[in-house]
Amino acid sequence: MNSPNIKSHFRESISFKMLIIGIIVFVLMIPSMMVQSLVSERMHRKNSVLNEITSAWSNPQTITGPIISLPYNEYYTVINKDKADEVKYRVKTAYILPETLNVNGDLVPEIRYRSIYKAVLYNADLDINGKFDFSVLKSLRIDPKNLRLNEAQLILGIKDMRGITDEISLNIGLVKKQFEPGHSNSLMGSSSDSIDAVVESASKYARKSSSLNPGSDLGFGANVISPITITNLHKKIDFSVKLSLNGSKNISIVPVGKTTQTKLKAAWGTPSFFGAFLPDERNITEESFDASWKVLHLNRPFPQAWTGAQPELQGSIFGVKLLMANDKYQRVMRTAKYALMFIVFTFLAFFISEVINKNRVHPVQYLFVGMGLIVFYSLLLAFSEHINFNKAYWISAIATILMIFAYSRSVLKKDKLALMVGAVLIVLYIYLFVLLQMQDFALLMGSIGLFIVLGGVMYLTRNIDWYSQNESSQIDSESTQENIKF
Repeated sequence: MNSPNIKSHFRESISFKMLIIGIIVFVLMIPSMMVQSLVSERMHRKNSVLNEITSAWSNPQTITGPIISLPYNEYYTVINKDKADEVKYRVKTAYILPETLNVNGDLVPEIRYRSIYKAVLYNADLDINGKFDFSVLKSLRIDPKNLRLNEAQLILGIKDMRGITDEISLNIGLVKKQFEPGHSNSLMGSSSDSIDAVVESASKYARKSSSLNPGSDLGFGANVISPITITNLHKKIDFSVKLSLNGSKNISIVPVGKTTQTKLKAAWGTPSFFGAFLPDERNITEESFDASWKVLHLNRPFPQAWTGAQPELQGSIFGVKLLMANDKYQRVMRTAKYALMFIVFTFLAFFISEVINKNRVHPVQYLFVGMGLIVFYSLLLAFSEHINFNKAYWISAIATILMIFAYSRSVLKKDKLALMVGAVLIVLYIYLFVLLQMQDFALLMGSIGLFIVLGGVMYLTRNIDWYSQNESSQIDSESTQENIKF
């Protein structure tokens, strides 16, 4: 076979054409990945802008407490220089959690815009109340005589102090107090268990104390404190706190009560509940939600009172996130992941028409069609940043279908074949739109749809003799060469 015949053979070979189409599909995955990279870049830009908005307002909030820190003296004996016993003591801290804790919160969401991006913020009015039972101190085996009852403090952990919008009032027992920032305070006892705060002998005591913030050992981050005086260890103390707080994205609660009951509500129809505990009851409508939790001390891995190393409180948090419905970038990314399927099935429609009707389509024309399909995702991303995602989807889809249909009429030379390609694209875009509306059944419906389409292609091509296609192509090529020589 001479050189012209070899070139003609490869040009007319069905197998060689399929190989070339496969290479084109592989090459088109590069711009497809670039589109996905562009979506990720826009998502990163959006998150950066949202962080700027929330940092000027307040970050997501976590409420821990209130918790009582109660200093006490721990005595020990040492041998002094005179080889005599000398009694010393150090100040340590016991932490007591409430017996009951009730948190009732009303969130007022607000949307703030910057450029084309928007962030969800909120103001939370929280009513926190409950009671403390000091009988739990028995489990710590601390002599009541060693307790420094006039140095006790109530600690309330607030993740981002910038969100506090009003004075925080405290009612404990019959006394009204105000919280102060939990910074260094000489009125507090030390929270360190390793500092020798006091040296005591039979005649006198010499005291050395630290002004560390008791809440700093609890992993609160920021916190507010209020000095309290405990007068009767055998009596339970009621408390209530009013807290007005700004936050963003989500709010979470640490269930420090022996029994913690929480109720949160907001005029927001797309909440997402997260953390170690889901709500026992919830009611979600298009406009609002309300949810309630009940957590027992048996459900969390820390005690009601402790000294020394702190338990892991933050591992038991729960709360609610105010989701922005139908995040456009996530939906565009999901759409872009179907690029391979669109390219393969569109090329398949061209290839079948090429085999059945002997209309040769040049690889460059396949490449143009593939690039048209990729441009759809760029259009979708651009439009969805300014208008509703569904509208952006159909504008981009219709524009792409019309462009490829018009090109198909010129390439395939027959309106019927161009209509077939257009019909394939319409079915694919409708099918993908339906998948995007689904969450739980997207994989199931996607698999069933691909099975049906593949079965349909196998049915339509069942009578094609692929060997005879190659042979006839070779015969046509040889006949053409002979006619040229003649």
